Amino acid sequence: AKPTRIVIEPTGLGHPQQIMQQLMASHYQGVLDVRAATCLIDVRNLSDPRYLGQPAFFDQIEQADVLVASKADLYSDDDEQRFLAFAKQFADEKSVVALSANGSFDLKWLDIRIKHVTHDHDHDHAKQYQLSFRVHDHDHDHDHDHDHDHDHGIDITRTVVADGVIRYQKRDGEFISIGWFSERALSTTDDRFNQLVAALKSIESFWRFKGAVAVEGTTMAVNITSKETAVYPEDKLITSRFECIFSEVDDISSIVKIIESTFLN
Repeated sequence: AKPTRIVIEPTGLGHPQQIMQQLMASHYQGVLDVRAATCLIDVRNLSDPRYLGQPAFFDQIEQADVLVASKADLYSDDDEQRFLAFAKQFADEKSVVALSANGSFDLKWLDIRIKHVTHDHDHDHAKQYQLSFRVHDHDHDHDHDHDHDHDHGIDITRTVVADGVIRYQKRDGEFISIGWFSERALSTTDDRFNQLVAALKSIESFWRFKGAVAVEGTTMAVNITSKETAVYPEDKLITSRFECIFSEVDDISSIVKIIESTFLN
């Protein structure tokens, strides 16, 4: 394949600053023409202290050249005014500040040149991390394989949980991301899926579940937060991939059991 454009969407705990710096490194010069970074935010989260207190929330906004308030069709007038007031402080740094309704997006925004690249620095609401990881192999006395990466507060564990199914667990600051990749499509029933949604939303530290799975044989793109559940049909799955994000939790094993019992049993 020889794509003319590659659109990169980091994982929920991805750090856009380091990604942009890597893509613009000297060995990519003449290979990649890196264009503007785009940040989509749900304006309703601007009234949620959980988001306003998170460095990652501001890191993504600061790095963006295009700042878009998505899901505007669901906003109240107060929500829109809150976004416009919030965005004013970033206006000089952005090439585009816009509201987007019903998934609309001006494709011309993808061709905007980068206005600036934030370099490593310390500030009050964000802590920087490196994306280079060292891989260590560990031997265990059971049937699961684990790899651990450690660097600058980031801890990643990989576990083979079934034939062709890998679970990734990442701790980044106070967040925990648990992701699954399966070489085959993972499927569940409507009842079990709805039970999973209810169970996740009942956990106070739950932030997001996002990915692609099959429900009653139909491939679905799923995006669940504490506020809403978005589920819509996708092209037929060959593989499955999904991620769940939490702030600090006492018993991560019980969460893993809930999710894996939904799709692997």
